Amino acid sequence: MLRSSDYDISERPDRALIEYAALWENAMYGENHPAGRPAAEYCWQIQDFPIEHIADAPEDWEQWMRDEMKMWADDGDPDRFSNMFDRPIHEEVCLVKIDSMHAVLWDGYHRTAARHMLGEKTVKAIVGTLLPEYAEAPEFQAKIP
Repeated sequence: MLRSSDYDISERPDRALIEYAALWENAMYGENHPAGRPAAEYCWQIQDFPIEHIADAPEDWEQWMRDEMKMWADDGDPDRFSNMFDRPIHEEVCLVKIDSMHAVLWDGYHRTAARHMLGEKTVKAIVGTLLPEYAEAPEFQAKIP
């Protein structure tokens, strides 16, 4: 699996994070959703993000993860997520901010759920904030509920 560390951010951190985030830009949201903008339209940074501020989170992270683990076990892969509970997770989740406090996940539900179940309050994340020239565009403003 690719990690942000697989990209050389020493010379052009902005370009490397955009390239990494672009792997996920179409995975969850379509272009008609405020979080469905191309990765190049965001300013990206790595930070610890509060799990409680993830807007599209399951109502109950623990139940959701238990359901996921059971589904994979029923399909013959009972240890699919076990490494998330017995060693540190080094791959950042990818999320985009939808307002000044909240963000939605582009990638990383299982890693976030595991962190939550282990009592962590934050998750290491690559966080995208829409650049002003895109956030102020009329077509974007029309999509905000």
